[in-house]
Amino acid sequence: MQAKDVPDPQRFPYTEYVKPPKYNRAIRLSDVDSSCARWWARFMPRWSAEDHLEAALIQLERWVKASGNHSDAVGFMESKYGDQGGLISGGLREHWPDDAKDTVRALAHLATDTLDAAHFHYCAAGKRKPFVAWKEDVLTRGGEP
Repeated sequence: MQAKDVPDPQRFPYTEYVKPPKYNRAIRLSDVDSSCARWWARFMPRWSAEDHLEAALIQLERWVKASGNHSDAVGFMESKYGDQGGLISGGLREHWPDDAKDTVRALAHLATDTLDAAHFHYCAAGKRKPFVAWKEDVLTRGGEP
């Protein structure tokens, strides 16, 4: 599988709202826990567990890049507009211009969506090890997926 075969985390199926059995509201992939990931995998019927694991690695690589871009943008905006004032979620400052806040906010959303997609694929691959521990293994020690 190549990176081009893995969907953008801000497009279908990741953005789809669906009401799974025994749920009382529609959810997105970002709301999914491991017990529901197999049910969500029906959006990718031809994907094997190995495909999902490879997609998890690809999304994790994308997350590293997106997270770095977000951090760089926050650093740049702080140097340009200052780091005083109220801090808003995503690393934004209250006094920054709207376009600067929109840029940083979009990068924060991309990083979050990408990590959610990696988590979904990891769970859809049927893995039992906690996602956070797996993620740290892959990022720090080059551990086995």
